[in-house]
Amino acid sequence: MIANVKWVLEESFKCEARHKTGCNLYECSDVRVDHRNGYRTQDILTRFGRLKNVRVPRFRYSGFVPSILQRGRFALSDVEKLMVKCLLFGASRRKVVEMLALLLGYLPCGSILARVQLLLDRQAEEFRRRELTKVYKYLFLNALSVKIRRGRLAKESMVLVAVGIDRDGRKEVIGYIRSKLDSGAA
Repeated sequence: MIANVKWVLEESFKCEARHKTGCNLYECSDVRVDHRNGYRTQDILTRFGRLKNVRVPRFRYSGFVPSILQRGRFALSDVEKLMVKCLLFGASRRKVVEMLALLLGYLPCGSILARVQLLLDRQAEEFRRRELTKVYKYLFLNALSVKIRRGRLAKESMVLVAVGIDRDGRKEVIGYIRSKLDSGAA
């Protein structure tokens, strides 16, 4: 199975390289944009496991990163999406690493997990700072007790949540903020 996935990726990389250069390998053409310059090998993390030594075409004059990959990353986006789901369902960083090791057959590197957490933090901040344009018929305020990781320790904190119900009866989380008073403070 892994060998098949590796073969499919390598073939798709070749097709994309052929499209980018404007002609086939070893073909002379007036529309040629760049020249192939062998291959580089790269390990790629997929949901099926780690693919070792995947051949990625190189170009002589310009850099080539296949569209399925992103520059500087060696994990496919579905692996990162799986991490996001684990974190959103409340799994700790340690549990995410354990779950992914069981599911994927390899330990994800810390930089991938840090990048995913940074992405989630940015999205949460954008959500908090968005402009509210709806009119809400009802407003409910509540507090949740959650563990928030600060450095190596997870400390219990209170998160204040505002939920609005619009004129059509739909609930929507309007905003949230961590309380300045932690639950352990008097």
